[in-house]
Amino acid sequence: MGRFKAFIQGLALTAVASLASVAIAFLGFKRTYYLAVMLPTFMAFYVLLAWLVYLRKTSFLGFSARTAEKGTDIPEDKISGAELLGRRDPTGLLPRRPDLPDNRVEAFLKNPIPALLWSAFQLALLATALYRFFGVGASYY
Repeated sequence: MGRFKAFIQGLALTAVASLASVAIAFLGFKRTYYLAVMLPTFMAFYVLLAWLVYLRKTSFLGFSARTAEKGTDIPEDKISGAELLGRRDPTGLLPRRPDLPDNRVEAFLKNPIPALLWSAFQLALLATALYRFFGVGASYY
């Protein structure tokens, strides 16, 4: 199910890139040639973005998030627990945060690499099909 979800998310990214490419080609430059230029540009951008996200996850060259020093996860003024006294229930326990259902956008933001790579693949297929069957980008006219 994860691969299908990544494929659908990639399809959404492909739609965004395709619409932006069509808008730039027809409204901006008024030539179909630029459609064949913009689709591979978005494809390369998505591959680059996926690579940078991967490098950040592997903490390559210091791209990792800052980690706190040991023992400093609670500020000094909150160690006493005075701010938690009013939050306890009658039995003295603190209520837990409710378990919320996973948000699809949040799941995409946790690992966007498969969706970005699927979108790059779909854009490559789209650019190839437009060139092969319709001649988009074959000549500048």
